[in-house]
Amino acid sequence: MLKLLQGSIFISSVVMVQACIPHYKMIRPALQVTVKDSQGQVIEQAKVVLVTQQRPAFVGLKYDLQMSNQQGIAHFVKRSAWHNDIMFLHGVQYYSWWLCVSKNGYQTQRYISLNAEQIKKSNRVVFLPAITDSTQDRDQDCTSTADASHE
Repeated sequence: MLKLLQGSIFISSVVMVQACIPHYKMIRPALQVTVKDSQGQVIEQAKVVLVTQQRPAFVGLKYDLQMSNQQGIAHFVKRSAWHNDIMFLHGVQYYSWWLCVSKNGYQTQRYISLNAEQIKKSNRVVFLPAITDSTQDRDQDCTSTADASHE
């Protein structure tokens, strides 16, 4: 009976240790975004929002805002942290990112997905078409237009 109890304690300990695995994860990629108009001219003071989503257990969206500078460039600094991942049936948590870019007088560009290849290149050019008539959408707040259902 004592051996059975010791064995079950050992197995429980091993399972608990294996179920909680520390990982150093990238929370936000290093990214440079250049904002240009339809003619290729840079746009300064455009709002560039990097949206971060953690899945499969939805934790909420994180919005990082940068304004484009005189060269039309917005910089995002890479951020990583240690996380204890619990091994669920669906696997571990992972992050996905997308951009939303807006400026008054231009059409807001939402849900620009960032895949691993684009993140490796770390430079992304976004073109904002000018608004030509009053029926087109105006500068919109990217933090209110993003939703959890986007993939």
